[in-house]
Amino acid sequence: MALTMDKKGLVERMCAYNKAVSDHNRMKMIKILGSHEPNTLNVSDIAAILGLSQPATTKHLKVMEPYSQPT
Repeated sequence: MALTMDKKGLVERMCAYNKAVSDHNRMKMIKILGSHEPNTLNVSDIAAILGLSQPATTKHLKVMEPYSQPT
């Protein structure tokens, strides 16, 4: 069964999303962000909680940004 363009686009988007959340640090970030009130943590806070550098934390957040929900 051939995929239509719409379904192919969906598969590509799903693969990109799965790639974005496939890193264990990113999954931890999702858990951390979900357990705090919106806009109460900054990058430095998240970096400190995870024991990561601020640049590494920023890089991870940028990978996930296209998949964030607007508030």
